[in-house]
Amino acid sequence: MNLKDFAEIIVPVVLTLITALGGYIAKFVKTNETAKTIVQILPALAKSAVIAMEKAGVLDNLTGDQKMQQAIEAVQNALKKLGITSADITMIEHAIEKEFAIIKQAGELDMYPQNNEPIVEPKEENDK
Repeated sequence: MNLKDFAEIIVPVVLTLITALGGYIAKFVKTNETAKTIVQILPALAKSAVIAMEKAGVLDNLTGDQKMQQAIEAVQNALKKLGITSADITMIEHAIEKEFAIIKQAGELDMYPQNNEPIVEPKEENDK
């Protein structure tokens, strides 16, 4: 078998594989358009949610956990409005925490002073 015979056998096989893989790759890219969209818009949604929840924290005296939960819900609702229902909660949490750190360091949250004192429930006195 010489090189020409080998090339005549290999070329059609390789072209068939490329065609088959091309269809699979196109399908993979199409299904990952949602993932690309999430990665592109998640930072902006997280930043908006952080700012809104920090403001709500001042107005409604929310705890950090409450603000985080409401920020997650805000991002999920925004994604649902865009038709995206399969976003991972952990990914959303990380995006919110990252944006919080960035805007906190930049001083953008200084206009929303938080009440960091623990909430103390009044004690009931028993009259005996």
